[in-house]
Amino acid sequence: MNDKINQTQTVLPHNPTVYKHIVKATANGLKPRKKRYYCRDTKLEGFFIVINPNGTKSYVVRAKLNKGKHGKFITIGSTEQYNATEAREIAREHISLIHRGIDPKTNAKEMEHRNATLEELLASLLKSKSGYSPTTARAYRNLMTTRLKAFKDKRISTINQFELEQWFNNGSDKPTATNRAMSVLTVVFKRAVALDIIKEVDNPIPKFRALVDPYPTKRRSAVLKGVMLEKFLTSFIKLGSTHTWKGEEDGGWWANDDGLVIENQFQKAKKKTINETARDYILFKLLIGCRSAELKMLQWTDIKGNSNGATFTLTETKTGVPLTLPCTKTLFNILENRANKRDEDNPYVFQAQNKMSTSGHIQEVRRPLELICKDAGIETITPHELRRAFINCAEYQAKVYEKKDGVVHSERIPYQDIQSLINHKKSNTQEYSGNESQQRIKQLDAIGKHFSSCINFGDGLRYGNQFDAYFYLENPEDEAPLGYRTTEKNTIGKNFRESNLVRVVKDEKGKAFKNG
Repeated sequence: MNDKINQTQTVLPHNPTVYKHIVKATANGLKPRKKRYYCRDTKLEGFFIVINPNGTKSYVVRAKLNKGKHGKFITIGSTEQYNATEAREIAREHISLIHRGIDPKTNAKEMEHRNATLEELLASLLKSKSGYSPTTARAYRNLMTTRLKAFKDKRISTINQFELEQWFNNGSDKPTATNRAMSVLTVVFKRAVALDIIKEVDNPIPKFRALVDPYPTKRRSAVLKGVMLEKFLTSFIKLGSTHTWKGEEDGGWWANDDGLVIENQFQKAKKKTINETARDYILFKLLIGCRSAELKMLQWTDIKGNSNGATFTLTETKTGVPLTLPCTKTLFNILENRANKRDEDNPYVFQAQNKMSTSGHIQEVRRPLELICKDAGIETITPHELRRAFINCAEYQAKVYEKKDGVVHSERIPYQDIQSLINHKKSNTQEYSGNESQQRIKQLDAIGKHFSSCINFGDGLRYGNQFDAYFYLENPEDEAPLGYRTTEKNTIGKNFRESNLVRVVKDEKGKAFKNG
């Protein structure tokens, strides 16, 4: 390339240094000579262009550091990389640092921070702070590429309160996301002040917050209760079933019904079913009321015992205190089902379905929840609603039944026990005694049986272990649960058990045929 330049440009004889006011057109007008020479700027002392004999040109700064005898040369960059205006601004910063006794070369990290964009500062924040969960970090990054897209590539030192106000006022279409994005801005600018990228008085956030008020957002109530809970759980069974009880008239046996499998395959092609990993995860989360991030991280090494008495420990909790709980029969069935289908090289109980996953564990179940809610005809819920449903059930619905002297007694779950179950109390590190463990099993079992009793196919029968029946081959009449098996009539839904599971199914072409 240098040979081409030498061939195409005329090399002038050596001349003394040129003095000009350096503007955008200056560099193009400077021709190469036999020896290197300089074009010094007449407006900013120490700023000049170096012109080499091969025709390359660079913007350079020279100033005396700490009253030294010789000037400090610092190359800004090629005239093809920077225009005169950009180079002059950088030159001013370099000269200012040199006059303050700071060598810009050794201050490269500080200069990098000075030019940091909003997105770069967020990345450094998430990298340096261990307090952000993977879910929060992912949410922040998502907001940066959506709600904050207009600012993500801007130097943070150039963002002011007026453009922030205009951005906020244009975000009324998604008020909740805009409010959250405002929180992201607050923490990022706080970091910029701490790193001396901007001064405290230049932080636009306090003035910006004085100009606007957060959008009012309606906090979601626990929608999974009453009729909505019944609809949700009935559709959950419908879309997640892999087995069916044929009833006494058919011999009273359980089977992996061929007709059902065909129908599930046919429905799956239409995205009308949910896969077993997502199904088991949703059910496990509902039955223990944990947070999503806690359950995703559950590993096989966190499970102790066997079918005669097993426990599991959630180690990655929000409170920082591990939570150990005993397994009910349904919880053990879920773990056994996961164990039968696990990838031996994957340590997680709820494994990622995508083989390209870098985490190895399940990430989101929003899509399966959408399918369930759509089938149920209710508002789409978030995974966190499962935790709220658990708490609501534990506080107001579930009863622990015991039979004493031939009389059935029931009692609510004590408030302090509920707080312990959902890990609100920071005192779950101790091992349970035998009595305490049995009490926790009874409480979790009572909650699970209440959820099961909400499943309604319109036949008026309420069983306490329908999850085990439809998902894990358990007889629904083996444990006629105290207080739950009733003949109360309810008109919710159709008789799904009779019309969809056993009698009428469809082949791959959608043609109905009789099963058995």
